[in-house]
Amino acid sequence: MPYTKKQQPYNYYLPVLICSLLFLNACSARLVENLTGTVVSIPDVVVHGELSDMSRLAPEWSPTRGQAIGYVWPEERHLPPDERSQTSEINLSVGEAFDPYLILKSEKEETFLITMLVDFEQVAFELDGQKGLLHEVVVPPGSDLEIPIELDIPQPGIHEVIVFAFVDPYNGTLDHQYRMSTANKGVGRRAIVLVGDSNELGRQLPAPLHGELVPDGIDLGLNAAFATYTTREDVHPSKRQLYVTEAKPGETFNYHLWVSNLQGEMGADYALMMFYNFHQVPIQNQDVTVVRLEPGEEIVIPTSQQLVSEPGVNQLQVVYIFDPYRSILNKEVRAAFVLSDFRIAVDTSGLLP
Repeated sequence: MPYTKKQQPYNYYLPVLICSLLFLNACSARLVENLTGTVVSIPDVVVHGELSDMSRLAPEWSPTRGQAIGYVWPEERHLPPDERSQTSEINLSVGEAFDPYLILKSEKEETFLITMLVDFEQVAFELDGQKGLLHEVVVPPGSDLEIPIELDIPQPGIHEVIVFAFVDPYNGTLDHQYRMSTANKGVGRRAIVLVGDSNELGRQLPAPLHGELVPDGIDLGLNAAFATYTTREDVHPSKRQLYVTEAKPGETFNYHLWVSNLQGEMGADYALMMFYNFHQVPIQNQDVTVVRLEPGEEIVIPTSQQLVSEPGVNQLQVVYIFDPYRSILNKEVRAAFVLSDFRIAVDTSGLLP
């Protein structure tokens, strides 16, 4: 598959898919409105209060609904998006850094918490000259906010590089409607980066888990969602969806990850990564879990998370892509997006009635 830094023009951002969930009867958790707690402390955050002269608010080339994220090469910042080179598949020499400008867009002012992953592992990177695991940036409405980034990829071979921005990360609301919506929770971009002449993959992924047919009578599938933990096999995850719940500080929180391809028109490999308070954590002892689902199949994965001892609102969010290490330009992937569904809240401060 081709990996070229300069190729046909390619839109510099991927649209954000915004959807509203119009169901309430399937939710097993208590409905809560207008109740807000304080999120637990989030370590490893670099706060970018003022950006350097290297960054700029560029013209908004096209209006944005929600949020968007992308790249632009330094020498092409003056060009309109449809005249810029693609940034989905990139060639680098050994020792050469991945250093485009990051483009952030938002329909309204939002706080972004930005992270990057190389071969499905969260890594530190430089944003506007400062290195860190998580970077906090306030994105103004309209315009294209361009910020220089630098990411080192020392190992030769084919690499999956993901940038993801968690939107509104400090919102400690326990409002059920907010947690049920996938809108404004995050936006990401993936790129295949070939370093040197090696065609070896940056890592060997774990063997995929395989799904089973969705039971008769189930007409709801949410791609990747959370469900309350149970040992009963007769209660489908659609009947125990999880958005807001409570626990005790420091305890082990058990839950189910429900992945579904009920409405899909083609099979795909799902590469799933879990984030707890915006830090990558394992799913069943794997930093990335691969699931193979054909249309009409689903899988329920039991897993757990050790909660921090600090009382407050904990947050869990799954981020995933389709068909890892496959060519984006050759359309070998089911979708070129970085996807994320719900960001659930687990309150350990006793706020829930």
